[in-house]
Amino acid sequence: MQRRYPIGAEIIGENETHFRVWAPKVKRLAVVSKNKTYPLAREAGGYFAGTANCGAGTHYKLQIDDGAAFPDPSSRFQPEGPHGPSCVVDPFSFKWTDANWRGVKLANQIIYEMHMGTFTPAGTWRAAIDKLSEFKESGISLLEMMPIADFPGRFGWGYDGVNLFAPTRLYGTPDDLRAFVDRAHALGFGVILDVVYNHFGPDGNYLGAFSNDYLRRDKENEWGDAINFDGKNCGPVREFFITNARYWIEEFHFDGFRFDATQTIFDNSEEYIIGAIGRAARAAAGGRSIVLFAENERQETKMVRAREQGGDDLGIRFRGKVWLYLSRPAVLMAGSTSRLAQSRFETRSIRFFSRKPRSDFQLCDRRSGARTDFTRPLPRHDRIAFARSVDSAALSGGRIRCFNAVSLFQRSGR
Repeated sequence: MQRRYPIGAEIIGENETHFRVWAPKVKRLAVVSKNKTYPLAREAGGYFAGTANCGAGTHYKLQIDDGAAFPDPSSRFQPEGPHGPSCVVDPFSFKWTDANWRGVKLANQIIYEMHMGTFTPAGTWRAAIDKLSEFKESGISLLEMMPIADFPGRFGWGYDGVNLFAPTRLYGTPDDLRAFVDRAHALGFGVILDVVYNHFGPDGNYLGAFSNDYLRRDKENEWGDAINFDGKNCGPVREFFITNARYWIEEFHFDGFRFDATQTIFDNSEEYIIGAIGRAARAAAGGRSIVLFAENERQETKMVRAREQGGDDLGIRFRGKVWLYLSRPAVLMAGSTSRLAQSRFETRSIRFFSRKPRSDFQLCDRRSGARTDFTRPLPRHDRIAFARSVDSAALSGGRIRCFNAVSLFQRSGR
């Protein structure tokens, strides 16, 4: 069977869908939909696979050992939330118009970090499309979308997602998300996605019903059990996350990722999982250029060094925590390509809540120890965090352009 991805539901013909699931804990696995049951065949390595007579829009669950049924671990959509049935999605039904989009590079970007649920009163991707044109005069060039993996409840930051392949139903359908990215590209904006690969949320996470090896109990982070990237049966777990990154790049045309709290991703494998994910994401992008950011409180310079130098080959490394926001515009002004290309500049960080009066990205010269400005949040993060509304933050295009000009003059010493 020729599949695009190793896991999940894929339409292979008219009214025919192929399913593949990693479930080493299970003896028997079946797809249940509309009072019909389709048993899956056991494969090597703890996988189950098979076809069902169903197509796009079909709701289904996976029944374990003739007993309880659960959502698909790699469900593409959860229309009723994480506790409800999964939904078969046809990724080719959407007609993209961005064939000439060549992607983004880090140099000279102004980045706006957005929470889709509060970006507009409606809090949907479709509503956000109508607002995108307002950004054209602001100078913003790259949109960073906060996590969208589905989670329970009506509201959330997105950092406790449990369905990593399913864009949350709170903001619309998968095709609504595609339409947002497509329109952003048409207007000249890049779109990157904030992804959480350090833990799963506590509510609606059914992975333990299929395998005991997704998590490792010997390591904890501040949100719970860490993910098993280097222990027993870690191969399919690594595959799950690498596939997830490929999926967002290929099926939704995202222009890169911001990796959340990588200091809590424990992996002693020969290739660090975030490096492997980044490599797969770039391959998935093909001719498009993508950018990869990593939040890392330990300031591990390995993450931004080239792979041939023993590094993970990411673009920049963030430092700092974010606590409360409405629509959070951390607008960042990136430095020049020539400066980035100089390998001696390897330490790059951002401090949103710094005791110092300034809060910048910086590059550190390994030979002299001198630091130089790299990017700057605009406006200060705490101003946005505690604003009563988006409008009260006064983020007009004119104010942003004015701040940009002042900031650039300050940095040039004029």
